[in-house]
Amino acid sequence: MSQELSNRKRGGSRRHTASKVRRVLVALLTMVVILAAFAALIVLKPAGWLVDSPSVTSGTTVQHVSQTQYGLLCPQQMTLADDENFGDSEYQATAGNIASSALYAAFGSVYGADVYDYPVADDAQPGELSDSDLLDSANVKTLAGDVTKSAQYIDAKLLETKSGTGVIGSMASWATSGDLKGMSAASCVPTALSDTFLLPATQTGVTEQLVVSNPSQKSTSLDVTVYGTKHAGKLSLSTSSTLTVAAGGQATLDIAAAAPGQQGVYVTVSSKETPISSVVKVIRMQGLKPQGSDVVLPLQAAALTQAMPGVVKGDAVTALVFAQRSTTVTLSWVTDEGRVEAKTVTVPGNRVTAVDLGNAPDGTLGLFADATSEINIQATVSQSGSGQADFAFVPGESGQQASGLVIPSSTSASLQLVNLSDNDQTVTVRGFDASGKATGSKKIQVDATTGVSVDPEDIGAGTQMLTCRAGKNMVWGARLSQTSLSSGKVAQAAYLPASSLEPQSREVLTANDQRIVH
Repeated sequence: MSQELSNRKRGGSRRHTASKVRRVLVALLTMVVILAAFAALIVLKPAGWLVDSPSVTSGTTVQHVSQTQYGLLCPQQMTLADDENFGDSEYQATAGNIASSALYAAFGSVYGADVYDYPVADDAQPGELSDSDLLDSANVKTLAGDVTKSAQYIDAKLLETKSGTGVIGSMASWATSGDLKGMSAASCVPTALSDTFLLPATQTGVTEQLVVSNPSQKSTSLDVTVYGTKHAGKLSLSTSSTLTVAAGGQATLDIAAAAPGQQGVYVTVSSKETPISSVVKVIRMQGLKPQGSDVVLPLQAAALTQAMPGVVKGDAVTALVFAQRSTTVTLSWVTDEGRVEAKTVTVPGNRVTAVDLGNAPDGTLGLFADATSEINIQATVSQSGSGQADFAFVPGESGQQASGLVIPSSTSASLQLVNLSDNDQTVTVRGFDASGKATGSKKIQVDATTGVSVDPEDIGAGTQMLTCRAGKNMVWGARLSQTSLSSGKVAQAAYLPASSLEPQSREVLTANDQRIVH
């Protein structure tokens, strides 16, 4: 019995040892397989059908984010593009007795707006827009500016983004002698990643200086593309088509030198890294005779119907038109009694067309453009004097519901309002003086497809700033004049478009990428 028990124990021990050996062998074999598989995953690429394709764009969305902080660049007073003196003093270019003024205003829920000389110095002490009467209901902050030595940069912060809230500004400069004899004006320009311009003929005696400012803390490179009148498509420029603008700096390019011999040019300036602010200063000479100067502002988006208020009786008018594809454009004079057709033209695609419309007839308050496909358009208006002339640029616009305009000190203005729609509109215009105090309010009826002229003094005595509430299809602006030029019988032409007081937004692109671990 004991012998049998002993034999059973020895058998069980052998079976246990064998089982243990098998487990060890299986474990070793499993480890070898795992290591081999791991090595294979590292070295070999899995079959495409075994891998889920990551979706990079399927979750892509575009969001418009309202801005509560933004910047505007207000151009320096008109200056000569080349201030170096060469040759006999009798033939040297001179700015003459150039003078200027500027005014900035904040409407609605604006937390603060600071104004700096641009480029901004490290130890810069800004001016601040302020409300002279915190107890009134106008809620308007103002500041008189100085653009004599430099451009001005406005850093604005809003409490909330809503229609009727925003910061705008304008400048005007004038001279009764020298090569800048006449008047020029410009509104302050918000920053953007891309700006477009329509510019006049790049002929002998014309300077078209593109001035690009980069108020950000990061340098950026710019692509400049130009279309002309001689053929469709982009022009090969005589100078470089790429500019680099340092952080907080400026860069310039003479468009007339880069694309000479065109009857008009369409220019696009695109920034790759940061928003920029750009304008074009145009100066025209005929031998030693000044033929005017002005600042060209960026165009609004292309549209089917646009108005150019501020084209008035006696103006010599040339319209510059650009379209992506061939289109038919009907141009009409706008009067207080309706539209009067001036000319119908066919515009080829990707090519600028210059349309000479002659002199604006009696009763003209603006120019109207109706196209079969979207266009950009701008009118050049000229006035002639004794041995001298001046011109201004009036951009085509489609209208906005809330907008404003400020009239620089030492200048006078007449307002022109144009109703693009086929329905009568009643607009509300409010006036303020240079300190921000309300001067009055007036409801103005503008019949369908007509225009109205308004004197700011009719809104209220001392009115220098105005806001307008209207339907979407109301476009307005102001023709400026200056007393010393009028009394000296110096030809003058200057125009200020109304500036938007609608919420500004940026497009933000977001994409759901499954390759990114959240």
